[in-house]
Amino acid sequence: MAKPESNLQTKIRKALESKGAWAVKFHGSPFTKKGTPDLLVCYRGLFIGMEVKLPGKEGTLTELQSYQIRKIKEAGGISLVITSVSQALKVLQIVDKKIRNKG
Repeated sequence: MAKPESNLQTKIRKALESKGAWAVKFHGSPFTKKGTPDLLVCYRGLFIGMEVKLPGKEGTLTELQSYQIRKIKEAGGISLVITSVSQALKVLQIVDKKIRNKG
C-alpha cells in the first residue's frame, strides 16, 4: 500500500504535467545527492525543486533537504516545500505572471 506522502507526490506531479510542466519523482540512490527534493520540475525554462510534505509536516525537513533547497536557490532555481496540489499549481501561476510581466 502506498504511503500518503507518495500519493500526494503523484497527485502533484500529474497536476503539474497537466499544465505543461515536465515533472519527475526523484528516487534517491547511492549515485545521487541526498536530500534532493521529491519532485524535479521544469516549467517555462525554469528549474523547480519541490519537497513534498503532508500538511502539518512542513517543519520536518532534514538538514540535507534544507541544504539542497538552499543550494538550488543559490544556483538560480526555485525550490520550496509543497503540501498540496493547489500550492504546486500556485507556483506555476506565479511563474506565468512573472513571465507575462517581463514581456
